[in-house]
Amino acid sequence: MSKDLLRTINISNFTRFEHHHGNRHHKNNTHTQPSNFSYSYPTEISSFSLDSQRQVVNTDEQLKYYNTEIEHISKSRGQNYDLSAGFDSWIYRKVPTNEHLDHILTHLTYCLQNKADFGSNLRAKKPDFVMYRGMMSKILLTPYSMNESWSMNVVRFNGTLFIENNLTEQDIARVVDLDERSLKFMYSGYKFEQYGTMDTPQPQSQRSQQRQQQKQQQQQQQESPAEADGTPVPPPVNSIEEYSFVFTAKFSQFNMLIAAEVDCVDGEKPHTYPNSKYVELKTSKLIRSERDEYSFNR
Repeated sequence: MSKDLLRTINISNFTRFEHHHGNRHHKNNTHTQPSNFSYSYPTEISSFSLDSQRQVVNTDEQLKYYNTEIEHISKSRGQNYDLSAGFDSWIYRKVPTNEHLDHILTHLTYCLQNKADFGSNLRAKKPDFVMYRGMMSKILLTPYSMNESWSMNVVRFNGTLFIENNLTEQDIARVVDLDERSLKFMYSGYKFEQYGTMDTPQPQSQRSQQRQQQKQQQQQQQESPAEADGTPVPPPVNSIEEYSFVFTAKFSQFNMLIAAEVDCVDGEKPHTYPNSKYVELKTSKLIRSERDEYSFNR
């Protein structure tokens, strides 16, 4: 694999693959699994961050830590979280741009040039596919998402297939034209992530101490309910910055190299299998029907 991936791979020389909603020409048997199918446990090989300018930073500076007190805080205050708080100050990309695979390739180039044995280890298990986790999810969920469409660009370079999302003008227009109600739905997920994460890990001793402080605050609020609880105003929600990790895995005979954005890690990031501690924070509408339950489980 070249050390100058970003300049070598010409994404304009792609092949496009599309799946249109309602396309049922293939046999949709979701209960049959090939007898030779296997999937290895993913192994993290590196990680990187994106700053507020969407530039690659080859460190964990944007890694967040799971706030284990989120449920306890909500119960002790006797109220729900306001997922629309701070909406007017939200920092986000108002006009999506097609970033292709630039961030992955920039980071891999850095690793090949600066990390000992990274190149030899990568060549030993040369990837058959390189992509973001979102692309893999779209492919694997196709049998369950017959009403959704996708379009991807694929480049073959030195025997490896590089797959990216095909961001169309229609995709951009849908985001640009979102009304305030739709934007608030999007924002609520990011706001929940802010409530559920911290910038530094929280030792167990601090967690116990914090619980005791919260009990005292709750008693004071019951005695003087008109007083403010003194909770500091959080900074604006920033959905431009990201933390991602890069991992390898094997799907049957295929070696995969995949990058995935992660919300946070539970406790300190371990040196061995750190992906076992990663946490995804999600919001969901109330499940009121079998259809809602199917969508949630999917």
